[in-house]
Amino acid sequence: MIVDPSLAPEENREGVSTLRLSVAGGLTQFGAYVKTLAAKVWSSDRPWHAAEDKLVLVLSGAPVRVENGETPRPLGEMPCWPAGWPIGHQVHNRSTGDVVYLTIGTWLPRDIIHYPDHDLITHKDGAARRYTDADGRPRSAGARK
Repeated sequence: MIVDPSLAPEENREGVSTLRLSVAGGLTQFGAYVKTLAAKVWSSDRPWHAAEDKLVLVLSGAPVRVENGETPRPLGEMPCWPAGWPIGHQVHNRSTGDVVYLTIGTWLPRDIIHYPDHDLITHKDGAARRYTDADGRPRSAGARK
Protein backbone atom coordinates (compact mmCIF):
# COMPACT_ATOMS: atom_id res chain seq x y z
CA MET A 1 0.00 0.00 0.00
CA ILE A 2 1.19 3.51 -0.79
CA VAL A 3 -0.07 6.38 1.34
CA ASP A 4 -1.51 9.27 -0.63
CA PRO A 5 -0.77 12.39 1.50
CA SER A 6 -3.73 14.19 -0.10
CA LEU A 7 -6.03 11.68 1.66
CA ALA A 8 -4.44 12.13 5.10
CA PRO A 9 -6.50 14.00 7.70
CA GLU A 10 -5.02 17.38 8.54
CA GLU A 11 -5.33 19.23 11.83
CA ASN A 12 -4.56 22.93 12.15
CA ARG A 13 -3.99 24.84 15.37
CA GLU A 14 -2.45 28.30 15.80
CA GLY A 15 0.34 27.99 13.23
CA VAL A 16 0.81 24.22 13.58
CA SER A 17 -0.38 21.94 10.79
CA THR A 18 -0.35 18.17 11.33
CA LEU A 19 -0.79 15.75 8.41
CA ARG A 20 -1.69 12.29 9.80
CA LEU A 21 -0.10 9.92 7.29
CA SER A 22 -0.55 6.81 9.44
CA VAL A 23 -4.32 7.38 9.56
CA ALA A 24 -4.45 7.61 5.75
CA GLY A 25 -2.52 4.34 5.59
CA GLY A 26 -4.78 2.54 8.08
CA LEU A 27 -1.95 2.03 10.59
CA THR A 28 -3.05 1.33 14.16
CA GLN A 29 0.12 0.44 16.10
CA PHE A 30 2.15 3.57 15.54
CA GLY A 31 1.63 7.11 14.36
CA ALA A 32 3.48 8.82 11.53
CA TYR A 33 2.71 12.41 10.76
CA VAL A 34 4.26 15.48 9.22
CA LYS A 35 4.13 18.63 11.31
CA THR A 36 4.63 22.10 9.85
CA LEU A 37 5.37 24.94 12.25
CA ALA A 38 4.79 28.45 10.95
CA ALA A 39 7.29 31.15 11.85
CA LYS A 40 7.62 31.97 15.56
CA VAL A 41 5.48 29.09 16.92
CA TRP A 42 6.23 25.89 18.84
CA SER A 43 4.93 22.34 18.57
CA SER A 44 3.07 21.93 21.87
CA ASP A 45 3.52 22.18 25.62
CA ARG A 46 6.58 20.16 26.75
CA PRO A 47 5.36 16.58 27.35
CA TRP A 48 7.04 13.30 28.15
CA HIS A 49 5.30 9.94 27.85
CA ALA A 50 5.44 7.06 30.30
CA ALA A 51 4.49 4.45 27.68
CA GLU A 52 5.06 5.86 24.19
CA ASP A 53 8.25 6.27 22.16
CA LYS A 54 8.78 9.15 19.73
CA LEU A 55 11.31 9.90 16.96
CA VAL A 56 11.48 13.10 14.90
CA LEU A 57 13.20 13.67 11.54
CA VAL A 58 13.77 17.30 10.55
CA LEU A 59 12.75 17.69 6.88
CA SER A 60 13.18 21.44 6.38
CA GLY A 61 13.80 24.63 8.27
CA ALA A 62 15.89 25.44 11.32
CA PRO A 63 14.12 24.23 14.48
CA VAL A 64 15.29 24.55 18.06
CA ARG A 65 14.79 21.51 20.29
CA VAL A 66 13.74 22.54 23.79
CA GLU A 67 14.18 20.07 26.63
CA ASN A 68 15.88 21.18 29.87
CA GLY A 69 17.87 23.52 27.63
CA GLU A 70 17.76 24.64 24.02
CA THR A 71 19.65 23.15 21.07
CA PRO A 72 19.48 24.32 17.43
CA ARG A 73 18.81 21.31 15.20
CA PRO A 74 20.27 20.71 11.75
CA LEU A 75 18.39 19.35 8.76
CA GLY A 76 18.24 15.55 8.88
CA GLU A 77 18.71 15.28 12.62
CA MET A 78 16.66 12.59 14.37
CA PRO A 79 16.09 13.26 18.07
CA CYS A 80 14.13 10.59 19.89
CA TRP A 81 12.46 10.22 23.26
CA PRO A 82 12.06 6.67 24.62
CA ALA A 83 9.02 5.83 26.72
CA GLY A 84 9.58 6.73 30.36
CA TRP A 85 12.43 9.17 29.70
CA PRO A 86 11.37 12.02 32.02
CA ILE A 87 12.47 14.97 29.89
CA GLY A 88 9.72 17.22 28.54
CA HIS A 89 10.37 18.20 24.94
CA GLN A 90 9.10 20.52 22.22
CA VAL A 91 10.19 21.98 18.91
CA HIS A 92 10.38 25.78 18.44
CA ASN A 93 10.48 27.61 15.14
CA ARG A 94 12.22 30.92 15.76
CA SER A 95 12.85 31.58 12.08
CA THR A 96 10.84 33.56 9.53
CA GLY A 97 10.07 30.47 7.41
CA ASP A 98 8.34 27.15 8.05
CA VAL A 99 9.86 24.20 9.91
CA VAL A 100 8.71 20.77 8.71
CA TYR A 101 9.41 17.46 10.45
CA LEU A 102 8.22 13.87 10.45
CA THR A 103 7.21 12.34 13.78
CA ILE A 104 6.94 8.59 14.28
CA GLY A 105 5.78 7.15 17.58
CA THR A 106 3.89 4.37 19.25
CA TRP A 107 0.12 4.67 19.60
CA LEU A 108 -1.04 2.97 22.74
CA PRO A 109 -4.53 2.97 24.18
CA ARG A 110 -3.12 3.80 27.62
CA ASP A 111 -0.40 6.23 28.54
CA ILE A 112 0.49 8.75 31.22
CA ILE A 113 1.65 12.05 29.76
CA HIS A 114 3.55 14.48 31.98
CA TYR A 115 3.69 18.25 31.35
CA PRO A 116 6.39 19.40 33.82
CA ASP A 117 6.06 23.10 33.01
CA HIS A 118 2.40 23.05 34.06
CA ASP A 119 2.41 20.50 36.93
CA LEU A 120 -0.08 18.56 34.79
CA ILE A 121 -0.44 14.84 34.16
CA THR A 122 -2.84 13.44 31.55
CA HIS A 123 -3.99 9.86 32.12
CA LYS A 124 -5.02 8.44 28.73
CA ASP A 125 -7.30 5.40 28.62
CA GLY A 126 -8.58 4.96 25.08
CA ALA A 127 -10.58 8.08 24.20
CA ALA A 128 -11.01 8.96 27.90
CA ARG A 129 -8.70 11.47 29.60
CA ARG A 130 -8.26 12.23 33.28
CA TYR A 131 -6.14 15.16 34.48
CA THR A 132 -4.23 15.50 37.74
CA ASP A 133 -1.52 17.58 39.36
CA ALA A 134 1.83 15.81 39.75
CA ASP A 135 0.80 14.89 43.30
CA GLY A 136 -2.39 13.21 42.04
CA ARG A 137 -4.97 15.89 42.89
CA PRO A 138 -7.70 16.06 40.18
CA ARG A 139 -7.69 18.96 37.71
CA SER A 140 -9.99 20.12 34.98
CA ALA A 141 -8.93 19.67 31.34
CA GLY A 142 -6.60 22.38 30.13
CA ALA A 143 -6.19 24.05 33.54
CA ARG A 144 -2.74 25.68 33.73
CA LYS A 145 -0.57 26.57 36.67
